[in-house]
Amino acid sequence: MEDGPLVRFPDDHGAAVEAVPDLVRLGISLVNAHDLDDFGRLYIDAVGGLVAGRAACYLVDAATERPRPVSARGVGTGYLQAYERFGRDRDPVHREALARRRAVADHLLMPADRWTELPVFREVFRPAGLARLMMVPVLAGDRLLGTLNFGRDRSAPPFDARELAVADTLAAIFGVAITGFQARLVAQRESAAVWEPLERGRDPLVLFASGLPPRPNAAARRLLAGIRDAAQALAALGDTRYLAGTGPARLPVTQDDGTPASLAGHPLQAGNGERTRIFRLRLDSGAAPVRPGSLGAPGGAGAPGAPGGSDRAAALAGLPAHVAAALTGREADVAALAGQGLRDTEIAQALHISVYTVKQHLKSAYGKLGVRSRVELTRLLGPPADGPSADPPPADGAPADRPSYPAGPPDTGSPDTSRA
Repeated sequence: MEDGPLVRFPDDHGAAVEAVPDLVRLGISLVNAHDLDDFGRLYIDAVGGLVAGRAACYLVDAATERPRPVSARGVGTGYLQAYERFGRDRDPVHREALARRRAVADHLLMPADRWTELPVFREVFRPAGLARLMMVPVLAGDRLLGTLNFGRDRSAPPFDARELAVADTLAAIFGVAITGFQARLVAQRESAAVWEPLERGRDPLVLFASGLPPRPNAAARRLLAGIRDAAQALAALGDTRYLAGTGPARLPVTQDDGTPASLAGHPLQAGNGERTRIFRLRLDSGAAPVRPGSLGAPGGAGAPGAPGGSDRAAALAGLPAHVAAALTGREADVAALAGQGLRDTEIAQALHISVYTVKQHLKSAYGKLGVRSRVELTRLLGPPADGPSADPPPADGAPADRPSYPAGPPDTGSPDTSRA
C-alpha cells in the first residue's frame, strides 16, 4: 500500500481572511470569462498571488469522465500528460483529498522519507522537480467538477495551514464560477441556435436568454428606434417578474415625438423554467398600460382556459383575431412562426418542443384554417404590421444617442441551421 497511515491532520485549517477580497474578485472574473481558455488563464494569473509555487487546474471531461488540464503554471505538458497516465490513480494526495472533500498536502499524510520512497514520487513527481504537493477537489454536491493542484520543489517549505484554507475557499469559488460559466455557455449556444431564423422574421421579436442581454431582431430594432429609453424598457420586459407571469403585460413608454405609448411583450412560449424565451413586441400609441389581471396580461382574463381566450391568442401570437379565434394558444404560436418563414426545426428550437409536436400543431392549424401549405398560411396572415423586414439605412443627421443593440448572439461557433 503506497500511501501508508495518516500521521497527522489538523482539525481546522484556519482562516485566510486577508485573501477573501482577491478570491471574490477572481470568482467574478471567472464567471465572465469569454471562453474556457480565458477561464484557465484568469485562474492561473490570479492564483500565483494566493498560493506560491506551481499550479494547475483540471476539469472533468463529460465524455471520458476523467479530469483534463485546462491551464498550468510552472509545469510543462509532458508532466501533465505523465500525471494523467501514470500518476493520478496512484497519487495518495489525490485519493485522500477526494475522500476528505478538502485540501490535502503530502506532509499531512506521511513522513518525508516515506513520501519520497513511493513509486509514484520517483516515477512522476521527482522527474518534474516536484517534492511538495497539495490538491483540493472542486465539487458540486457529490459530483466532481475538477481538481486544483499545487506543487513546489524540495527547497520550498511545505504548504501551511493558511494555504490549505485558501485552497479550500478557492475550490468553493472555482466550483460556483465554473457552474455559472458553463450555464452561460449553454445559454449562448441555445441563443445562437434559434437566433438566425428569428433575425429574418417579419414580426418584431426579442430573444431573452439566461445571463445574456435581450436580443431584438431587425424588425424589433426598427420598432424600438422610435422609443425614448428603449433599452431600459426592453430590459424591464425581460424582468423575472414578468417572465414568471406576475408583472405588467405592457409598459408605458414615450415616443421620440413626445407621444405617450405602451410597449407590450407577448411571450411566444409557455412556462417559466426555460433558459431562452421569445417575446413579440407591439407598440400602441396613446394606449393605457395593461395591469396584471386585465385582458392580455399574464394570468388575466386572456389566459389559457379563461374567458376571452381568442383575444389572448391574438395578442400572444400577433395573429388576426379571426385566425387566432380558431386556434389553441400553442397552435397560434406555431402558426405565427411558420407564417414568418421559420422551418419546423427552427420552430421547435424556438419554442422548446419537438419537431413532431410542431408538425402536429401545424396539421391541426391547417385543418382549422382551411389552408394546405405555408404559402397559403402566410397569405392568410397578411403582411406584418411593422413593415418590410429589410433594415433601412440610417438617415443623414440621425441622432447618435440612440441605444445600440447587438445584431446577434456571441459567436460560439456555427449553429446548426439544417432544414426539416
